[in-house]
Amino acid sequence: LRFDKFEILFSLNYLYSYDQSNGFDLVAYPPIGAFGHRYENKNQIIKEIEQSLSESENDSPFVKSQIFGKNVRECIQIMEKWNKFMATLGWRWSHDR
Repeated sequence: LRFDKFEILFSLNYLYSYDQSNGFDLVAYPPIGAFGHRYENKNQIIKEIEQSLSESENDSPFVKSQIFGKNVRECIQIMEKWNKFMATLGWRWSHDR
């Protein structure tokens, strides 16, 4: 579970860094980790991140660390873009139960 979380945060950070350098409107392809095959872990981690952002907003550790955004709005924007990209990968990578 911890490695899956690392891979997801790395992927979100890549997408954020790419957008900072190239603009939010360009298409980026974040790295995909093995978490895609462990969709239950992925779903649990994404739920944890989204819950932290919605409940703690700018006090979320994900915002405070600026790992994929400088404020809650940027983090949510990156999460939405990441989720949209994941949905294009097919059932093995984006399967939700």
